[in-house]
Amino acid sequence: RVEARTEALRQAERLLRDITNSMPGAVYQIFRPQRKPMSLRFVSAGVEKVFGVSREQALANFETVLDRVYPEDYSALMASISDAVLNGSEHTHVFRVSVPGRGGDQLRWLRSSANIFQEEGGVLLNGYWIDVTDQKRLELALEQSRREADAANEAKSRFLANMSHEIRTPMNAIIGLTHLAHGQTAEPGVREQLGKVEDAAQSLLGLLNDILDFSKIEAGRMSLEHIPFDLWNVLDRVEGLMAERASSKGLRLSLQRPETLPRDLVGDPLRLGQVLLNLISNAIKFTETGEVRVQVELLGQDAGGAQLRFAVHDTGIGIQPAQMARLFKAFTQADSSTTRRFGGTGLGLTISKELVNLMGGDLSARSEPG
Repeated sequence: RVEARTEALRQAERLLRDITNSMPGAVYQIFRPQRKPMSLRFVSAGVEKVFGVSREQALANFETVLDRVYPEDYSALMASISDAVLNGSEHTHVFRVSVPGRGGDQLRWLRSSANIFQEEGGVLLNGYWIDVTDQKRLELALEQSRREADAANEAKSRFLANMSHEIRTPMNAIIGLTHLAHGQTAEPGVREQLGKVEDAAQSLLGLLNDILDFSKIEAGRMSLEHIPFDLWNVLDRVEGLMAERASSKGLRLSLQRPETLPRDLVGDPLRLGQVLLNLISNAIKFTETGEVRVQVELLGQDAGGAQLRFAVHDTGIGIQPAQMARLFKAFTQADSSTTRRFGGTGLGLTISKELVNLMGGDLSARSEPG
């Protein structure tokens, strides 16, 4: 019975050794005494692949393994890891080793993971080392690519901001001079042409402002003011700016606001007006007949502020359900034919949604084709 049991143990040990030796990394057992250096009690043959030393060398002198660790002190590292694990923290870490190769020593990355047990006189670590150099190089390459992409995006944002400012200056001059010339001539044909020039210049100025806002949003530099303002003044200004455009298309524009609506608020009136102008302008642009109706509701109010809902309804062309998911993406519209027919860059809704999010709100849409 003793011989049979001994043979069974030999077979179990052989099986365990074969399994550990066939693994891509190295399996180890390290004993960490309380006041003495660590010792390697067991290691599989894979130690030669990951550390460049034979199993026999590693077991005979653990320092031959520790000397390969670069640049950390592996003993101190394992001590801190085992202390952390005993306190319930993670027990996996990645470190670098110097492994001899054909062209000299090569730096490679290893991942170490261990289960840690208390043992009389110290701590026992059962774990494995595995080469993760390819994965680590990929992570480093991706990180480098991310940094380069961020730098390129930052350069693009600066370029867009600078160009928008540079172009805005002559554009304002064109608008101003056109307006002056418009008032100095009574010739109907000339006045009509000057009006078209001014409209085109205003459209270009709007595009420049959209591009500048979008570049700020992309760079994370869009900020809102927090100043006292009169909500009714904002609504009156928006209605005044949009009324003529709606009237020129034969549309009814109505702005419905209850008398109970709070007037004295704190926020960014300019950006709130910008969002409303974007939404109403879109509604007018995509509506041929019928009306555009704006409703403002008070959803709730307390000492901290008021929650308002602004709803812009139109009787326009509508949007297919499949296209709704793309509605708030930059440089996109319902479909390519929409851009060709109605113009625009597809930035208005993207900017509006970001501004509403910065205000702590949400922007959504419901629509049916036709």
